Amino acid sequence: MIKRYFYKSDFLKNIATLLSGTILANLIAIAIQPLLSRIYSPEEFGTFTIYLSIIGMLAPAGNLKYEGAIVLPESDRKASALLLASVFISFSFSLVWLIIFFFFDKQIITLFNFSPSIKIWLLIIPLAIFVISSSRALNFWLIRKKAFRASSLNKLVKRGSEGCVQLGTGYFFKFQGLIIGNIIGEIFNFIVAFGQSAKHKLSFKNITTSEIKEQLKRYKDFPLYSSLPSLMNSISLFLPPIIVQEYFTLELTGQFGFSRQLLSIPLAFLSVSISQVLLQKVAESRNLKKTILPLVLRISLILLALSGIGIIIIELFGVDLFKWVFGDQWETAGKLTTILVFSYAIKFIVSPLTAIFTALEKIKISSIWQIGYFIAIGCLYLFKDCTIEEFLWNYVLIDLASYLIYYFLLVGVCKKYDNKILR
Repeated sequence: MIKRYFYKSDFLKNIATLLSGTILANLIAIAIQPLLSRIYSPEEFGTFTIYLSIIGMLAPAGNLKYEGAIVLPESDRKASALLLASVFISFSFSLVWLIIFFFFDKQIITLFNFSPSIKIWLLIIPLAIFVISSSRALNFWLIRKKAFRASSLNKLVKRGSEGCVQLGTGYFFKFQGLIIGNIIGEIFNFIVAFGQSAKHKLSFKNITTSEIKEQLKRYKDFPLYSSLPSLMNSISLFLPPIIVQEYFTLELTGQFGFSRQLLSIPLAFLSVSISQVLLQKVAESRNLKKTILPLVLRISLILLALSGIGIIIIELFGVDLFKWVFGDQWETAGKLTTILVFSYAIKFIVSPLTAIFTALEKIKISSIWQIGYFIAIGCLYLFKDCTIEEFLWNYVLIDLASYLIYYFLLVGVCKKYDNKILR
C-alpha cells in the first residue's frame, strides 16, 4: 500500500532518508537508557526533567517562530536573510533570559517550588535556548534545500555526543551528567548544522539590513499570530512535570520524566521526520496547485495503526519491560507509562500533520488552538489533592480531547484549500 501511494513521488524516499539518521540516533538513546537508569537516581532524573521542561517551554519561542517561514521565500537570498534574522532574535531572546535567571534565580525557585539542585543550571538554560532555536532555524534551511540526509546526520551527531558525555560523566565523576551531556549534544548539533547549511548554499554575504527588514515584515504573521501561542503551547507540553514536582516529590518527578522521555522516542523516530518532509512537500504542492488532503488522510491512517500497536504492547507488557530493561527502581515509571501512552499516541498521530498550518500560512487557526490548549492544561492545577494516577488520567483526557479538535481543524483547512484548487 505504501509503495502504491508514495512510490511515484520522492515523499517516501525523503522520509526514509530522514528516518535513517533519526532511527540510528534514537537507537543510541534507547541503547544507553538501561545504563543511565542504573547510573543516575530517580531524583537526578527529576532535576533533569525540570531542566528539560524549562528549556522545552522557552526554546520554541526563541526566534519568534520565524524559522518556520524559511522554507517559503522564492529565493535563497531572501531565505538567508530570514535565517540570519532568526539567529539574531534567538541571541537576543536568550540574553533576556540570562539576565532574568541571574537576578531572580531565588524567586523563581521559590515560586515553582523547585529543588535547590536546579539553581546552578539556570544560567546554562539561556545557552541551551540559543543553540536549540538557532539549530532549528538551520534545520529548516536544510529542509528547504531537500538536504534530508544532512538533517538526518545532525540528529545522529547530537544523540551520539549527548549519550557519550552522559555515560562518561555519570560513571567517572558521579555528577549531573544528564544535563551536561544534553547541552554538549545541542552545541555539537548547532555546529554541524551550520556547517551542513553552508555546504548547501547558505550565505549571509552582502545581506543588507533592509533585506532583513523586508523579510521580517513579509512573514510578520509568524511572530504576531504564532510566537505567543507557540510559547503557550510549549508551556502546556512541559508544564505537567513542573506541576508533578510541585504537588508530589522530586523522585516521582523523575519517574514521570523518565516515562515521558521514553514515550517521546516514537515521536522522534517517525513523527518529527514526517512533519519536516510534509512541510516541504505541502509548500511544493501549493506552488504546483496540487491537492493535499488525500496525502494527509493516508498518513493519518498509517500513524493510527502504528500508535495502536504501541498501545497494545505498553498495556500488556509495559511494567514488566520497565523492570527488566531499566531495573526494579523504575517500576513506578512503567505503571505511569500505561496511562501516559494514550496521550502520546494521539500526539504521535496529530503532531506531524500540524506542519500543514505553517505550509498553508494558516497560523491564526493553529494559534487559537494553542491558546485553548494552554488554558486546558492550566486546569491541572485544580487537581492538587489527587493521587498521581488520578492526576495523569485527567492530563490524558485533556490531551485526547484537545488533539482531536486540532486534527479536525487541520483536516478542515486542507479540505478548504483543496476545494479552492479544484474550482
